[in-house]
Parts: sequence; C-alpha cells; structure tokens
Amino acid sequence: MYSTAFNTKIQAMRKHSLTRADYENLSRLKSVDEIGRKIREFEGYRGIFGETSEEEETHRMPLERNLVLSLVLDYKKLISFATDYTVKAHIDAFFMSNEIKIIKLIMGIVRDQTTHGYTADDFKPQITGKSPVDVDKLFASRRLDEFVENLRGTAYYAPLSRAYSAEATMFELEAQLDIFYYMHLWKQRQKLGRNERRAVERVIGTQIDLRNIMWVYRFKRYYNVAPELMYSSIIPVTYRVKSAQMNNLVEHRNMPNQDVLSQGLCAPYNDIFKEYTTLEYDYYQKMLNVFRAAEKDGKSSVVRALSYLFSKELEITNLTTLIECIRYSLTPEETMKRLYLLEEGDAV
Repeated sequence: MYSTAFNTKIQAMRKHSLTRADYENLSRLKSVDEIGRKIREFEGYRGIFGETSEEEETHRMPLERNLVLSLVLDYKKLISFATDYTVKAHIDAFFMSNEIKIIKLIMGIVRDQTTHGYTADDFKPQITGKSPVDVDKLFASRRLDEFVENLRGTAYYAPLSRAYSAEATMFELEAQLDIFYYMHLWKQRQKLGRNERRAVERVIGTQIDLRNIMWVYRFKRYYNVAPELMYSSIIPVTYRVKSAQMNNLVEHRNMPNQDVLSQGLCAPYNDIFKEYTTLEYDYYQKMLNVFRAAEKDGKSSVVRALSYLFSKELEITNLTTLIECIRYSLTPEETMKRLYLLEEGDAV
C-alpha cells in the first residue's frame, strides 16, 4: 500500500510544520493581535482566514476557530491526495475524533442551556460532510434526549442512545463516544496487509493503552468513580496492556500521584508516566516517538498520514496554549514549558 506520490505530498506538507524556534519566537510576543498577525505569515496557515478581517481574526475566539479549520483543510488535502480506498478509510476513521469533539461541545451547550459565545456556524466548517450530522438541529436541541434523537441516522446515534437515560451523566455519554471512536479506528486495521497492519497496530494500540491508563488514573484520583463504571468506560482492546493488568489498575486502592503508574501496575509503560510531569505531557511524548519510529520502520502510507494529522492537531493545541499564555502575560520561559514538543533523543 506504499505510495511514493502520496508520501511525497505528506513530506511537502510537513515542511510547513512549526519548529521549536518558531514557538520560541511566538512566545516572546506581547498580545493576541501580534500572534494572530504572525500566524498569518506561516505557510501552513495562510489559507485559513478567508473573508475575515485582520482585526477580527486577531481576537482569540476567531483565531482559535481558524486554527482548527486549518486541520480540516489538511485532512481534505490528504483525502484528495490518497488514491487507495483503504488509506482514505483510515484517514477518515482517525479524523472522526475531530467531529466527536464538536458533538461533545454542542452536547455541553445543550446541557448547560447557554451557548458559551458559540453559534451553530462556528461548528459547521469542522464537519467534514462524510456523515449526515445536522449542526443546526443539534444546536437547537433543548434537552439531551432531543440532542440524542437529532443524531439519528449518524454513526453516533447508536452509542449515545444505548448510554442515554435521564440519570446518565455527561461523563458516561462522552465515554461511550470515545469507546465508539477507538473501536471503529481499531477495526479498520483488519483491512490491511500484514506489515501495514502491524505498523498501524503499533500506533493505535499504544494510543488506546495510554488512553485507558490515563482514564483509570483520573477516575480514581479525581472523580472517585466506582470500579463498575470504570470497566464500562474502558476501551475493550488489549494491545500491550493485558486485561489482568488493567483490572489490577482499576482495583488498586491508592492513587496518591502519578508515581503509582510506574510501580508495575501498567507494564510495559512503567517508564512513561512521571510525577514531575503531567499525564498529557507524558502521553504526547510517547505518541510522538511511537509515530516517528513507525514511520522510520517501514513504508506505511497509512501511518504517515495518521502521524501528520496527529502532529498537526498537536501543533494547533500548542498554538492555542500560546495564545492563552500571551493573554495572561506569562514569560516566554513559562510558556515554553506548557507546550508539547518532541524531546530529541528520547527512547521509543
């Protein structure tokens, strides 16, 4: 499934990725206006502002909305470049996470009965058109049961309708969307040849393992979630973390800090989580290294495409963090510590 032309396109897109030096320069800026104007100059973001005025786009919400739009545009480029149906299917499955984020946001708006400053039009450009999600209908929902019903005919209706009840929490509903996403993504690998499938299993399997570990840790440390609910909220995939190890983590009584994750509870990831970092930092460091290693190990067009989307989404997360840091007048040093950047030389 290796395609020289497709991988050349991805390589060309990667040349527009931001470097550590770019982030350092951005961290020295003094206002959201300045960072908005600077982002316009980067090749990877020049086409995202459309009809918006320069004054409008340098405000935080329009700027962040346009950053996410750049991810959608890159997804569409990858789909247009790919000639193999299976590659396209994997890109679609991986990118479904972006659409699920939108559904979660609107679901929160319906629950809170306040728009939080959003309109339906803010979300429409982020719906790819691959699924019949009607943003206007979702946004107009008055209750969560109506919201779920307005998803009928989409892939998201079944998992939400099974989980929904008058007593269901947002946590339970969102967990079912996440499980649906990862199970759909995991099943896609079955369509691949052996070598390609192994490459995809390495990155997606690791992602699922780490997500499950992180969820269980948060459930126990911050939310006091009962083990029964934890088991129903875990992605039912065993890659390197086997069922017995995950059960051991769920049943472990004491979660005082992240050090507990390096005590043999979630082997073979004991060396990933550290108390002096955050869960997200450790997760992104591991995934960046896994994607990089998978790309180097073989000529997998699917892995190259997924790796690019993962890196671009992380780049947008970093830019959004930069905007917030500048809003609150953090120093460049403080800002850089909050970014998820690959540490060269890390073991994979």
